[in-house]
Amino acid sequence: MSRYAYTLAAFALLVALMASHWKAYVMGANSVRIEQQAQALKASEAARKREQDLSKQVEALDRELQKQKARNLALDRANADRLREYEAALGRASESAAASSAVASPFAAIAGECARYLAAMDDHARSLAATAAGLQRYAAEVSVGK
Repeated sequence: MSRYAYTLAAFALLVALMASHWKAYVMGANSVRIEQQAQALKASEAARKREQDLSKQVEALDRELQKQKARNLALDRANADRLREYEAALGRASESAAASSAVASPFAAIAGECARYLAAMDDHARSLAATAAGLQRYAAEVSVGK
């Protein structure tokens, strides 16, 4: 064989080797890409499931919070009603004591003052609760709007 034939055979062998190695490189890169995409898909599904679980927990906590707020509101109303009844009873007792004697008892006067201040504090607390509820609704609307 001539030198030209050897050179041509060597060149053909070189091209064949380069083509096979290039094909192996491309197949390897594709398999790595597919593997990375599969891992990313698994991570995405896990994150989505975690987000759904957390969302369910938040909803459950929100429902429990609303129930607790309703219970607290009912308890506050019951306590305020009892306070008003006590104030009215003290007022009637002090009026009857004043009618029966010219000097009112110090206990009745102090208890009456305390009851009036507690009723005023209850009214103020209710107005603050209404303001807080309004601000919470506003904050929820703003955060949902984003």
